[in-house]
Amino acid sequence: MLTRETMLDSGTVTIVVPVYNTERYLRAALDSIRLQRYWDLEVILVDDGSSDGSTRIAEHMCAMDDRFRLIRTNRRGPGGARNAGIALASGTYLAFVDGDDIIPTGAIARLVASLRTSQSEFAVGAFEHLRGTERWRSPWVQQEHGRSLQRRTLEDVPGITRNVFPWNKLFDRAFFLREVGSFPEGTLYEDQVPTARAFVAASAFDVLQETVYLWRQRESGDSITQNRSTVEHLHQRINVLTEVDAIYAGAFPKTVHRDWLFKTLNEDLMPFIEVADQGSDDYREQLSLLITTLWQRLTAAEQQRARAHHNAPVVLAAKARNYEEAFRLLTD
Repeated sequence: MLTRETMLDSGTVTIVVPVYNTERYLRAALDSIRLQRYWDLEVILVDDGSSDGSTRIAEHMCAMDDRFRLIRTNRRGPGGARNAGIALASGTYLAFVDGDDIIPTGAIARLVASLRTSQSEFAVGAFEHLRGTERWRSPWVQQEHGRSLQRRTLEDVPGITRNVFPWNKLFDRAFFLREVGSFPEGTLYEDQVPTARAFVAASAFDVLQETVYLWRQRESGDSITQNRSTVEHLHQRINVLTEVDAIYAGAFPKTVHRDWLFKTLNEDLMPFIEVADQGSDDYREQLSLLITTLWQRLTAAEQQRARAHHNAPVVLAAKARNYEEAFRLLTD
């Protein structure tokens, strides 16, 4: 673990925090940053047009701790708010925290220590879901973060593509600017394209076993990622999956793309299936088309493997529209 003295030589970590109407949770989020054991922080709070008390909380934190600064944007969304913060970042490292989440006290120190040792281009830590006082890890997080690894690539850990979030990662800022650049704006799914670019471009990254982020599952159910039943929402998901599909299709080894397709079909689309009955005929038609398109990206041998292991694409197609679609996928 880094000492206070070695922290001073390790480089500033810039943390960009997009803020939009998270008054209920924002103080806890900012306190978790302020109380980090790693002291050399530059924290850029980006108020994206909040209409509740979030701005007041952010201003209070900036008055209390000069490592924090506040800038304002006008409803650019999470991606645009992050981009505004990135443009002002000056740290050696770059991290992201959402305004309703929490980072454990030692998170930044652990991530920096790993990168100092490995000289990798970014590090990705485990995360836990948070609801009230309850915390838990998803099974795939347990699997992919079962032990800490340094200087790995997608060839070593292809399953890490499940980790699509920017907020449990610490990037070398120069690498991020060169290979990732910015976040998409005007979409609900601004995370997945940048993380895919980072995984494919990195000569090496670190995987940490330790939990470095607590992702809040709002009890009110009003988080963006907890609402998926509109056609517009689905269309945005289709657009992002199309772009990520192209990124991983060009990755080496080719098994990375195959594993990403399996993961997308069997995991990512399930929340949309679960609300398909609430959607319109167009919603179900578009969802079925998406599933069929991704399924056809697999080779015949890979499709057979999916069927043999009772993977979900056929079941998803059946639930999305009807059993004729499932039968066609089974018999083609």
